[in-house]
Amino acid sequence: MAIKKLSIEDDYDFSLVGISSHSKDYRLCWSLNTALGTNFTKLDDLRVELIKSHEVSFFSFYEFEDEENFATHYILANNGSSGFLLPEHKNLDYFWMIKGSISSKNKNDLLKKLSSIDSIITCVEIDVSNLKSKQNLIF
Repeated sequence: MAIKKLSIEDDYDFSLVGISSHSKDYRLCWSLNTALGTNFTKLDDLRVELIKSHEVSFFSFYEFEDEENFATHYILANNGSSGFLLPEHKNLDYFWMIKGSISSKNKNDLLKKLSSIDSIITCVEIDVSNLKSKQNLIF
């Protein structure tokens, strides 16, 4: 009898921007909404089982649906109730995840606008394919 094996791979088709800020999550989202015209709203905290420790951790989680550009944007806190969402980026406080297509020009424009916001210390584009703990970003 032949044995068939089903292989399922996760979809990492999104863009990721790391943000360093001393502001609380709600204050950061308010600043983004004011400066960029977004409409981030708070969702229930994201529940993630951390790979190394196998502990469940909860992370602040905000969403904005850009229907005009067919994209969904998320703000995720990096520091949760029992660890980091992406431990290889402990120096970053938040992540802006963009699910949907975004051009390089629009991404560069976004980075420029983010760096001009007073509550943001720095922002950097992150290559998702090089992340060790990228499975924490699947929800």
